[in-house]
This record gives sequence, C-alpha cells and structure tokens, in this order.
Amino acid sequence: EHNGAVFVKELQVLHQDIQAEVNTWPQKSFVCFHPAWEYFANRYGLTQAAVIQERPGSEPSPRDIQDIINTVKRIGATAIFVEAQFPSRVAEMIAEESDIGVVPLDPLGGSQGITSYVDLMRYNVAQMSKVMGETP
Repeated sequence: EHNGAVFVKELQVLHQDIQAEVNTWPQKSFVCFHPAWEYFANRYGLTQAAVIQERPGSEPSPRDIQDIINTVKRIGATAIFVEAQFPSRVAEMIAEESDIGVVPLDPLGGSQGITSYVDLMRYNVAQMSKVMGETP
C-alpha cells in the first residue's frame, strides 16, 4: 500500500508538470506517425491533427500524403513526431516536402534506455516541447 501511494503521488506530480509545460506551448496541434498519442492529446488539450499510419502496416496513399502535407501547412507544424518502433521513411518524406523536422518520441520505452513510466513521459514531453513550444 505504501509503494502504491508513493507511486500515485509521483503520477500526480508528473501530471501537474506535464499540464504546466503544455500550457506554455503556443502550438496545440501536431502530426505523428502512429496514433499512439490520442489519449495524451485529449488529456492535455492538444489535437492530433493527422496520423501517417492509421493501422500498423498500412501505408498512406499519395492522396493521404498530400492531405497530411496540407494539414502540416494549415496548422503550422514545425515537425512530425515519429517513433523508434516504426520506420520513418514516409514521415521523413512528408517532413522534407513540408520543410519541417522529424522528432522522435517513445510511447513504449526502451529506445532511450529509459525504464520507468515517469521518466519515459518526461522524455516525451521534453521532445514535444522542442517544437510545440515554438510559435507557428
């Protein structure tokens, strides 16, 4: 019970820290490779404006790619969030075509040697902050 209470407190601090950081971001919409961030976006008042790969293994059509490029330009995105667990070839192509960057996130852990959930979320928020904290 004690360990559970300590962890709950740690999660409450994490939530408050994330909310405070997100509140400073002028950019509230983003584009990502895979729809892993939908719950995060909803919780913190963000919008997942476009997803490159809706389902694992499904490549976007040329029309989908053009729609994503149009969305990137419409929302003023400065990067596409990719994940170490998925190939980023299409994301890199869209980023190049849109003249923006690619920023890695890690929804599962392990790619950065991070072993705790709290540290993983802090890493991801720091990565997101690099581009969401910029004025579009």
